[in-house]
Amino acid sequence: MAAFAQTQLERPVGGGGHIAGPLVSYTGESATVTGQDGKEVVMPMTRGWTVSRPHQMTIATIKEGDFVATGNQPIDDHTGKCTELRIFEPGYERDYGTKPAQNGGVETHGTVSEVKETPDGVQLVVQYPGGSRLLIVPAGLKVTRFDLLSRDVLKPGTLVHAVLLKEADGVYRAGRLTLSP
Repeated sequence: MAAFAQTQLERPVGGGGHIAGPLVSYTGESATVTGQDGKEVVMPMTRGWTVSRPHQMTIATIKEGDFVATGNQPIDDHTGKCTELRIFEPGYERDYGTKPAQNGGVETHGTVSEVKETPDGVQLVVQYPGGSRLLIVPAGLKVTRFDLLSRDVLKPGTLVHAVLLKEADGVYRAGRLTLSP
């Protein structure tokens, strides 16, 4: 059996980070994966962290109450046309709001409060603290839905992905482990 060095994750690249690899182990406070360099990486986890698996859906599956994360191109200050839409599992409600994206677009995260079918797709009103955004979801856009799973599905060697965000205490933590589709 190969010996692996272990790295404590202090600051992911870019102030946040994506980490993926085979799961080594997990506890209620952390998960350890084998990174691309062969070293084990210990990721701090948020309290009550979850496990999910993505799968492709159609826009017809979007409903009021869904928590969504979207990439969208601005039409005006309050409206965007979706280029990407993800529906997160119940309990995943981090990073509310609207902020500029690297590609000149906008990222909008929030709760769907209204769904209206149109001949060209679906219109959504997405609410977040301090505001809302009207999003036009074109017909045919691939929608990714994440299903909540039990931690019991996690076994050593399971390929997982995590996004780490800086918490108020300055520690970068992941709120969930995502399995491959």
